[in-house]
Amino acid sequence: MPYVVKLNTFDNITTFDALALEHWNSFKNNPPAFKEEFLKSLQVITASLDNVCVGYLFFATFNSPYHNDKWCQVDMYYLCDKHRKQGIGKQMFNLVEKTAKEQGCSKIMSSYNLKQPLDGFYQSIGYLPTHTVVAKEL
Repeated sequence: MPYVVKLNTFDNITTFDALALEHWNSFKNNPPAFKEEFLKSLQVITASLDNVCVGYLFFATFNSPYHNDKWCQVDMYYLCDKHRKQGIGKQMFNLVEKTAKEQGCSKIMSSYNLKQPLDGFYQSIGYLPTHTVVAKEL
């Protein structure tokens, strides 16, 4: 059975807890305490195999605070290791781009954790580095 990539809802990701733990463990960070009410406010694309979710991409669209445009921000993207390098991530981003464009967005942005660099992946699907995000633990 082929992978199914589709616009979905948070409530339909029955494997979310396990995926999120795997996601955060890959950074060697403490697991987050996800606020489900926030995640439910985002749109989500899932990748599934045999009706089991193996990846997610959460995103939001919003009016730009700087221009008279609507933008899309990918908030969280994860695909299980064993399902990578098969074009599934590209399908997920193609769907978020199509959805964002249909919703009137003129720009899409994403970021990634440097503990698991994805610059090669993003460049392979046409994303260019435009900003650097820095963080400091307080």
